[in-house]
Amino acid sequence: MTDEAYDDGADGTGRGRFDRRTMLGAAAAAGVAAVSGTGGYLIGRDTGPAGSASAGSAAPTASAAPTAAAIDDRRHQPGIATAQQLCACIAAFDVLEPHRPNLDELLARLSALAPALMRGEPGPARANRDVADSGVTDGLGPADLTMTFGFGPRLFGGDFGPAAAAPKRLVELPAFHGDRLEPRWVGGDVVVQICADDPTVVAHAIREVRARVPGIAAARWTHQGFLTSPGDGRTPRNLFGQLDGTANLRPGSEEFEAAVWAGADEPDWMAGGSYLVFRKIRMLTPMWDLATAAEQNAALGRDRHSGAPLSGGSERTPLDLAKSDADGRPLIGADAHVRLAHDAAPMFRRSYNYDHGLVLPASAGIPDEGHTHPPGTAPHDHGPQQPGMGHWDNGMLFMTYVRDPGTQFVPLQDTLSRSDKLHGFLQHTGSAVFAVPGGPFDGERLTRALFG
Repeated sequence: MTDEAYDDGADGTGRGRFDRRTMLGAAAAAGVAAVSGTGGYLIGRDTGPAGSASAGSAAPTASAAPTAAAIDDRRHQPGIATAQQLCACIAAFDVLEPHRPNLDELLARLSALAPALMRGEPGPARANRDVADSGVTDGLGPADLTMTFGFGPRLFGGDFGPAAAAPKRLVELPAFHGDRLEPRWVGGDVVVQICADDPTVVAHAIREVRARVPGIAAARWTHQGFLTSPGDGRTPRNLFGQLDGTANLRPGSEEFEAAVWAGADEPDWMAGGSYLVFRKIRMLTPMWDLATAAEQNAALGRDRHSGAPLSGGSERTPLDLAKSDADGRPLIGADAHVRLAHDAAPMFRRSYNYDHGLVLPASAGIPDEGHTHPPGTAPHDHGPQQPGMGHWDNGMLFMTYVRDPGTQFVPLQDTLSRSDKLHGFLQHTGSAVFAVPGGPFDGERLTRALFG
């Protein structure tokens, strides 16, 4: 969670089947949702003066669309440095038993499936099935589909045999202050991040993955996301209504290369790879919507509407953390999100919004927490037999790619969880970390490299 958010990478070429505005409407109509990072989670790390390479801008990133060249990249998997698409599904699977042949078969099936789907071709034939593909995307193009795979810590813990070449920095994330993790949204053996500019293409891809795992793996969790795209170079907004994308690492920059790709001391199969940290962050929008503008701005350390730091200026003005008001109080409070995330290690975020709507406790395990009101709120109720607005589940699928989760993500999250005023409006309900191999994703090669 570095603090300054997502740059959507729109390249003006009309890539994909629909343009981005058309696709945004289609995504909303289909109910497929996504979040553009939450700085620290929500507003992005203030990395340098406006206009500098490290500060980024609202202009398109240098990322390339997921062309055949990206799909066939011999060093990196697509879906990391690739221009961010509008729709996503991230899903984790557990290998059954665990049993090494099941893992081998799962990786072989996935590595045969992904290139076909990314090229807009039907999924390959399945054993004992006369229909290879569901056909729901017949007539559609690939819509810049990317599929990115990673491995969870359990694969290297001895259950599948001794690992010949375990990743150096794949360690389960520690517990953080205030976590409200749902066990069913934590962990996983194999993850797939599916992204495209058409929600039907995303739905088709995860369906084809699911169709190939029975008997060898089971789905642990899935989440669908969407991304906003103003389409005219302006910074998008997240579900708190704040500008979210002022500064993210730019693919191809020296800072990106140093912060994202695995180090030289990693095993050979991690060359060109990375680590993916996933957090499902529930944004308590019912509570946020009852907060005053002053309370929202104080939590962020920025003006929610304009994106300008409370120390003055415009969206891209550097923070002035020493500036005080007439009474000597700092304009950006000690517990403001941007202050706490100001000096964080750089990370590359590829996050999405999600909106599950009203999720009742019986189906989601969410406690009947209700919600709080600011002082002075007029007495009222929410009607008889009505579930509390605390059951509303929307927020961010926070995804960040880093060289080392332990030195880049963990220290910042520990600080934010204990001291961040904005954290009072957030709940972390899902969590996982994965080692993401370099490209291309080849199941047979990887299982040999992992276990000899």
